[in-house]
Amino acid sequence: MAQKKIVVAYGTRYGSTRMIAGEVAEFLKQKGCITELVDLRSRGVRSRLEDFDMAVVGSSIAIFSWIAKVKAFLRRCKKTGIPTAIFISSGMAVDDPEKAKTKFLDKIVARIGIRPIAAEAFAPVLDFRPGSDVPEKIKNRIKGTIKAVAKDRFQEDGLMDLRDKGQFENFLGKLAASI
Repeated sequence: MAQKKIVVAYGTRYGSTRMIAGEVAEFLKQKGCITELVDLRSRGVRSRLEDFDMAVVGSSIAIFSWIAKVKAFLRRCKKTGIPTAIFISSGMAVDDPEKAKTKFLDKIVARIGIRPIAAEAFAPVLDFRPGSDVPEKIKNRIKGTIKAVAKDRFQEDGLMDLRDKGQFENFLGKLAASI
């Protein structure tokens, strides 16, 4: 059986979606897949989409909106018919992942007309450590909101993984079943 080739494409604003996409890509590598991790905001997929067996696509949600290049990529996935899994990283998912999924993910899925093999709304992974990729200006801007939703899980100078571990493992399980 040939190795499956999977593109894990994402768009991120503050790095959370990149961290989640990296974990997904690593999981798929451990399952024997060839993966290509692509930041859609800085570059597109270099290979033809038809050359992949599956796509996993992630977007951050900030100011109630998706990253436009991620939505465009999802349209390409639909057009080619490639099996596609989708996830979002949203602060709303800290308290209510199902509400975030309904409000942000399900609407885009319906608008594009894509039928994902898996779709989840994850709470973010935020890196507030000194020297992280998140600029201090951004940390200060989102700190109050994150502190309010994360409550006792907030770490002013830490890496905060606010995801539901069971939900994430369930998503990975769906991916594994699809390869």
